[in-house]
Amino acid sequence: MPLNIPRRYDPAFSEQGPAGTPGAAPTLNVSPEIKFIDPLSGIANFDTSVVNTEIPEEEIITAARSIVESRPNIYSSAIMLLSHDIAQLDLDGTIKKPDGSELSYDDAMRKVSGWKLHLNFDPDNPEVVANFMQLLDPMKAAGAVSTYKIGHGGGRKAGAPGKEATVYVGHRDKAQLVADFIGSYMNGDGLLAPEGEALHDDLPFNDLVVGRFEVTNTHFEVLSQYGMQGFGAPMHIIQRWLAEGFRKNMDPLERQQKLVMERQEAIEFITSFFGDYFTGKKFPADLTTRP
Repeated sequence: MPLNIPRRYDPAFSEQGPAGTPGAAPTLNVSPEIKFIDPLSGIANFDTSVVNTEIPEEEIITAARSIVESRPNIYSSAIMLLSHDIAQLDLDGTIKKPDGSELSYDDAMRKVSGWKLHLNFDPDNPEVVANFMQLLDPMKAAGAVSTYKIGHGGGRKAGAPGKEATVYVGHRDKAQLVADFIGSYMNGDGLLAPEGEALHDDLPFNDLVVGRFEVTNTHFEVLSQYGMQGFGAPMHIIQRWLAEGFRKNMDPLERQQKLVMERQEAIEFITSFFGDYFTGKKFPADLTTRP
């Protein structure tokens, strides 16, 4: 699957031509195989032997921060372009809470509810970590992302390779622009193909960036954090699985058919609360399709 990035986010092009000039999207020769994991079969096994605790995370972050502070800001123009594209999305709307009240898209994003992205890179290399900080810091300052974290309970050191950085964005359309932007600028600067938990917890935004839809405690009574690839399972579906003993003795084909229908049911349920904040509008995702 070629990485579908607008030519305007090609770093080499952005320094040479006018913003927005159409052209062929760059192609990355990285196509991770992301497979659907049966949510009733438990978490897929992944190799935790890669956990590295020899270098304390705090030392890496401190060294990386020092490197960033010694570098010039090279992303100002690019982030201005990204901010312009985000503004053109006209993301003005509300989401519904279970009690019937509403939250604006901005309030939902500030509560870190919505789409988040996972980035994979070498967390033990301060230069590489600095590359991501150098891009993500001004993106956060410009409001292109709500916030981000490197490590702090995620990533290889926590036994979760493939989730070295978590970038909180919000609206699906905005997340697509941000994913393509990061994929373009960090390809060659340390961004690696997804691995580990991200291969079955998340959905791909492009070849190198994956993500999932997360809700906060405003919706915990009706929607779990996990359960389906890319988003949480509604509580009423989880209760159904429990009542049916996780369908351990069901015919595999019938079981799979039920899961396909329940995924569509879940999408419709989540959409009833979040609308295009979840599904996207300008860049709608086919959430029913499992890679």
